[in-house]
Amino acid sequence: MNGSKYDVVIVGGGPGGLSAAVHLSKKGLKVKVFEKKKILGTPVRCGEYFPVKAEMEKLVPRVKNLDVIDAPPESVDTTCRSIRMISPRGHEFEFPFAAYILDRHIFESHLGEIAQSHGADIDIGIQAHYFPDDQGGWVGPTREKAVHGDIIIAADGYPSETAERAGLPERAYAGPYAVATNIEYLMTDLNVEQNVAEMYMDPRYSPGGYGWIIPKGHGRANVGIGIREPYVRRDWQIRDLLTGFIEKNAVASKRLAGGNKASMIGDSLPVDGP
Repeated sequence: MNGSKYDVVIVGGGPGGLSAAVHLSKKGLKVKVFEKKKILGTPVRCGEYFPVKAEMEKLVPRVKNLDVIDAPPESVDTTCRSIRMISPRGHEFEFPFAAYILDRHIFESHLGEIAQSHGADIDIGIQAHYFPDDQGGWVGPTREKAVHGDIIIAADGYPSETAERAGLPERAYAGPYAVATNIEYLMTDLNVEQNVAEMYMDPRYSPGGYGWIIPKGHGRANVGIGIREPYVRRDWQIRDLLTGFIEKNAVASKRLAGGNKASMIGDSLPVDGP
């Protein structure tokens, strides 16, 4: 143990962990954040779709600190005015819902800078582990290099090693029906609408989940699928399902014709909350 002590140590420097760091450091608490990525927000692990504050207030009316995670203008690639749902038979249903499409690196870097401006320490590129004791616990890459926190926040995502080491009860979302695996490409040279996010219900290519085309401006879009394993045949591979969605879905294939794949990401996440 290196002897350094903090009021709060946060494991995970994504939007949740960094938002907690901003809020707590503003309250005057001594805060430490560990993030395993070498660059905040990179690589991207999601579609970067982020409801505007007015929509978030409707979704979570009891949350009082939404200003902490409001997106700064420089982190917004484009703004969507609506969501369009496409059924398995190609029927389209559109409804208004305002959202930002973010540049996650800029967004998370912004949160980190605010936290640091209020005194928080942020260490990136470190795979930190939690070593519990009777009063909070120790966190660091090894026990010898760990720092102490009176409170430990497990913001390390699914599956959370920190929560497991803390002995927290296993949540319902740990079951296979409640965990989604996603994969997406950032595609370029597209002629898609830049103010509408599209969600596709197509069990052939996104069994147990859905597909999406989320515009990012300048002819770009995040194009992906989320699936749940119990609905997937054993001989299916998720990358092949995404290729099928891009090339064979009756509606999406027309939207994406002529586009190029710039990068690919994938991840797993709970789909029914903590």
